[in-house]
Amino acid sequence: MRQIGSANVNTKKSHLNVFYVGSANMNFTQTLSAKLSKFKIRKNAVKSVNLVFSASHEFFNDKRKAELWEKQTFEFITKEFGVENIIYAIVHKDEKTPHFQVSVVPVDPKGKLNASHFFDGRKKCDEFATRYNNAVKNLGLKRDKGVNKAKPQDTRDYYEKFQEAKDYDKKVDKAIDDLDKKLSSRFGLIKISTAKQLFQPFYDIIKRYKAKALEDRKKIDEAKKIAQENDDLKLKFDNLGLSHEMKFSECKEVKELISEGRTAVAEREATASKMNKNEVINSPQLIQENLMIKPR
Repeated sequence: MRQIGSANVNTKKSHLNVFYVGSANMNFTQTLSAKLSKFKIRKNAVKSVNLVFSASHEFFNDKRKAELWEKQTFEFITKEFGVENIIYAIVHKDEKTPHFQVSVVPVDPKGKLNASHFFDGRKKCDEFATRYNNAVKNLGLKRDKGVNKAKPQDTRDYYEKFQEAKDYDKKVDKAIDDLDKKLSSRFGLIKISTAKQLFQPFYDIIKRYKAKALEDRKKIDEAKKIAQENDDLKLKFDNLGLSHEMKFSECKEVKELISEGRTAVAEREATASKMNKNEVINSPQLIQENLMIKPR
């Protein structure tokens, strides 16, 4: 009987547990005290012994054999310790593998409180396990000889990994429960598979939206790149005095070029005009006409 809660327990199945002796509401301390009241107890006496009987997980898939195992195990416990000395005997079915958990007052055949009679040393513990194996071997169960011993570190590693797996299972169960609650509260009681079919169009829309968002993001990145290139060009123009806010004809370099061009054109025109004038003055026809003019 659990005095402390366990992470391995599925509380939704706790109602399947079977008490052969005792009950879920019993007071362990009071029951033990009542059974010990008739004994003279030494200071170092073992007042109670807790035992667990079980088999492989696969064994319990056969319900008929599982029922026989419960019956024969309880008969063995009763025969070994006496039903009057059993504090509680319960079959736990709210964990992965069912198991018989028992607490007894170790009373020997002489009626004395004597745990050593049953479990004093490795030999007696081995004999106890052999007697139990003989009681249930007709169900096809074979005793583990215990040739390979678990090292302390191996055991710690096992329980660490086991706890990690349980924590993960709890998270998954919580996520599923939360989803079921949301679906139940908004849409009534429906299966998750049905909900998937109902929400598939929304999933498709979200998928298309994400694809469109990705495409827009690429366009935005391209636009930013072009804007950066424009900024770089503007900076270069500014360094040359070609401000993007100034008209082309107002740029310093352009003005100088225009001025130089105009000066060159004016000089050429002046030279050409002078040359044309000299050509006119020295023209033979003009000289002849001047000679033919008579004074009045």
